[in-house]
Amino acid sequence: MLTLTAHLGATRLLGVVQHVVFHDMVDLEMLRGRTCEGVPGASRLSAALRAYDLGHDSGPEVRVQRSLSRRDLAPDHCNVSLRTPDGQLVGPYDGYYEVGVAYDYDGRDAHDTVLQSGRDGRRAVTTGRTGVVLVRLDVRDLRDGARLEGRIKTGLRSATWPTDIVVVHAGDRRCVCGWAPGALR
Repeated sequence: MLTLTAHLGATRLLGVVQHVVFHDMVDLEMLRGRTCEGVPGASRLSAALRAYDLGHDSGPEVRVQRSLSRRDLAPDHCNVSLRTPDGQLVGPYDGYYEVGVAYDYDGRDAHDTVLQSGRDGRRAVTTGRTGVVLVRLDVRDLRDGARLEGRIKTGLRSATWPTDIVVVHAGDRRCVCGWAPGALR
């Protein structure tokens, strides 16, 4: 993996980081330690690890957050799940959970398998049952910032926060809200 860093763009490298971590192919702490050893592309790998640590699993997710932030619509959370009163965990998503809105980027540039795309569809149905508004984004939203802003604002206007839902952060990754592993929960 370290030799790939000099040959991959930022989006693809973030996808590789996600893949190797999700499939237990690398020790994340060891990988972080190796980024300082002057490996060609080490700065790209460090940037990919920072994006991953903030909850981003793909380049499009990073671009969505940047675009929303420029429009004063930065998400409250990245890559968090929601626990329903019956104990069911749905997500993970990025979003505005304080008002009951989540968003998910769908597309081949964000998922490495058709199976993952199918899981996202089933996850969306389950999320809808919780009362959380889910805005499903695609490449058209990445290309057109006004469209992205409009779709998110429509979701925010239609949301009613289901008070019986609890935000659950990933145990090994920080969040844009300031939550970090080991922090009080």
